[in-house]
Amino acid sequence: MSDLVASLVSSESHDKTELYDHLSPREQQVLRMIAEGKGYKEIGHALNISGKTVNVHRANMNRKLGLETSVDLVKYAIKIGLIDL
Repeated sequence: MSDLVASLVSSESHDKTELYDHLSPREQQVLRMIAEGKGYKEIGHALNISGKTVNVHRANMNRKLGLETSVDLVKYAIKIGLIDL
């Protein structure tokens, strides 16, 4: 890989991780659990919040990260190394 390509990939990854740092600790928890394939009710039960609150966190994360769907959130989590395949 050329130095330029490596630099661009590293920079892109760094930018994506910086966005993650703008999420609240609760949003980070919810993101991890969504990325692990857990449903809103299951996440809510584990965190002692309602499924609707989980959905609000998801919507806030999508807005903050510039994403549209839960699938996009999972892809994002994989890209920043939050979860492994």
